[in-house]
Amino acid sequence: MQVKNRPQERPKVIVRAWVGEPMALFLYIIENNMGYVGMENTKTAIGLPLEHVFMYDGRVFDDPRTAFDSGNTQKVLSIYSSLLVNSHCNRYRDILKSPHGKEYITDS
Repeated sequence: MQVKNRPQERPKVIVRAWVGEPMALFLYIIENNMGYVGMENTKTAIGLPLEHVFMYDGRVFDDPRTAFDSGNTQKVLSIYSSLLVNSHCNRYRDILKSPHGKEYITDS
């Protein structure tokens, strides 16, 4: 019996993008305190500091989106600050596989 390969499920995240705009993307890997994010099933991902990557929650996403759309920069920054305190993205660090084959690196 042959089992088909399923694409790896990636956690959805909120990203603080250009000029503070909130974006909903997918987290591909976390390495060197950078979260590599992109659209679903993308072939390339961009690296952002982990303080710009937050676990997705639709209710949480609406707050910075509404503030950003209304031009309330201070409120957007305040929301991101509170998200940073409550961020759980680091919990994905051990479940996302790195494409760099670190298992072959020795300590010598």
